[in-house]
Amino acid sequence: MLYKKILGLILISALSAFLFVACDETTATEDPVPKPISNLMATSIDSATVALKFDASPSEIEALFKEYVVEITPGTFSPIIIPKGTTIANITGLPEIKEYTFSIKAVFSNGKASVPVSVKWAPAHRYNFSIRVYEYASSRGSGLVFQDDDGQPRTLTAASNVRWDICLDTRNNVYQIGSPKASDYTDDKGNYNNNDQPARNLDIYKVVDNVDKLSDVFDSQGIDKNPNPLQKMVDFTTKTKGFVLFVKSYPPGNPAGNFAKVFVTAKNGVILQGTAPDRYVELEVSYQKTPGLPYALTNKNNSPAPVIRKNVNAEVR
Repeated sequence: MLYKKILGLILISALSAFLFVACDETTATEDPVPKPISNLMATSIDSATVALKFDASPSEIEALFKEYVVEITPGTFSPIIIPKGTTIANITGLPEIKEYTFSIKAVFSNGKASVPVSVKWAPAHRYNFSIRVYEYASSRGSGLVFQDDDGQPRTLTAASNVRWDICLDTRNNVYQIGSPKASDYTDDKGNYNNNDQPARNLDIYKVVDNVDKLSDVFDSQGIDKNPNPLQKMVDFTTKTKGFVLFVKSYPPGNPAGNFAKVFVTAKNGVILQGTAPDRYVELEVSYQKTPGLPYALTNKNNSPAPVIRKNVNAEVR
């Protein structure tokens, strides 16, 4: 009988210990982890600066939320802190010749961090002044070279059109800007009418409308998801707001080329400024001087883009 009582007490003690441990395990919780940011995008501000923009972590409203941390690779960059409540940040001190991966994590005060969200981008040279390209009837030049021998953009007349990266055409009261090969300055073979020389290629990957400032145009993988750029003229006859062209310019036989964002500005609802015969458009250009470095774009297309031509009779200038 005594043996049975002792055995019963042992079983009761063991069961109580098990229930206590089980209860303790069910009430224990892990430290909370913040939710990640979303919609991470980037843009090149200048030759050493990339701006990042994102939607805040949903965890920002929680008391534990501390900050965002940016890590940059490749290189030996220290982590960069973005304060709570900030969703746009300029990352400075970046050499232009490299493409970087920017990874952002949301961080709690308990040290826990979210899954990182990343974007690839590179700095690009920004011409911080307005560039004028003139109408067809003007003698001041209807084409632009993104980078001349002195490292600056230059407006050139038709006498130097073989060097044009982009051109403006205003004939027949139709206002267009874009790829020389798709313009009426060239024939159906892409050669200039006045000298029978081939035009440079200008692939247009994307057009963003209703833009007020070039620095407002962010992107992530959007260009990369358009594998079929076009050589075309963009009609702005009825546009009243600025727009941005994402382009690659390159000579025949050298498809690596140089990428750029070209901002066609508007003032007071008008894009073609001034008075005839010297009306003009004002451009701002973000230009990647390193050939083949296409911001966030993976270069999948190593041949000239298809040419979309107007159905208008070409005119020798």
